[in-house]
Amino acid sequence: MEVDLVKDYISNYLNAEVPELVKRDLQLNTIKGKAITIVGPRRAGKTSLMWQEIAKQDRRETIYLDFEDIALKDLSAAEVLRVITDIFTEVSGKKARHCLFR
Repeated sequence: MEVDLVKDYISNYLNAEVPELVKRDLQLNTIKGKAITIVGPRRAGKTSLMWQEIAKQDRRETIYLDFEDIALKDLSAAEVLRVITDIFTEVSGKKARHCLFR
């Protein structure tokens, strides 16, 4: 894992503007301590729905990992855990309370 590349990815995410999104009628029902899975066909708005959830949270406590990004493409499970627990905390200054994966 190239740590500097991952740090740049996280820094870019933290400073990125939330994309302009089409408001959907769909709302995610969350249960504390439980994972949510968003499934659907391509181009159905899954990523847009995730960005709407990100916009509701403190960005410095919400990590978004896009595994299609070159910085994250070949990470092992142990490296993903390190990104969430150590590297994100180092870059953001806070622990990740919400994890979103694409």
